[in-house]
Amino acid sequence: MWGLRKLSVLVMGLTLSFAMACKPPSSSAGRPESASVRGHPNGWRQVEPVRLSNFARDVLGAGTPVVVEVGAAWCEPCEALAGELVRLNKDSKGHLKVVSLDLGEVIEALGMDDRDSVSFEEIVQAARNNPQLLDPRLTENLLVGADGIPSLALFVNGRCVARTSGYAADASAPIRLREWVNRGIGRELVPLRMQPNG
Repeated sequence: MWGLRKLSVLVMGLTLSFAMACKPPSSSAGRPESASVRGHPNGWRQVEPVRLSNFARDVLGAGTPVVVEVGAAWCEPCEALAGELVRLNKDSKGHLKVVSLDLGEVIEALGMDDRDSVSFEEIVQAARNNPQLLDPRLTENLLVGADGIPSLALFVNGRCVARTSGYAADASAPIRLREWVNRGIGRELVPLRMQPNG
């Protein structure tokens, strides 16, 4: 059994078996006061935000490959992943764009009032049932099939070429993330050896 899990880690690039997928907290008490569905205030997310209204232009119409992360302020694995995504973006030297979509904005767009108790599965179902409210390309490529957040998708020439969800912060996580991007693109766009900070 452990051999299969190790194999899935190597094959998938990011650990789906061991990853912690975030679920919304049962009450707003677990959310930082600065959390907002209107973007990424006060540095809770260091990754460039993408808005639902700009998804087609900024992701599907981008001239470079784009990694899109769906996350939230209250998601601890999303916070852990954010630093790696910023570094990935920097190390790609402009050959890759990394953006983050706030799950709260998705919930708001779908008109789901009880934000504190909505499950990820309910969000996906509402998105599928309301294609007029949310771009179906976003729904199918970022939400459907994800176990929760963080959820990552890699777009090349407007097409989703790789997806994964969850994040396990350990010593090999940055390398797995870079391997996932390079494998999705089909060449080494991002160096596996990380550049020094600064």
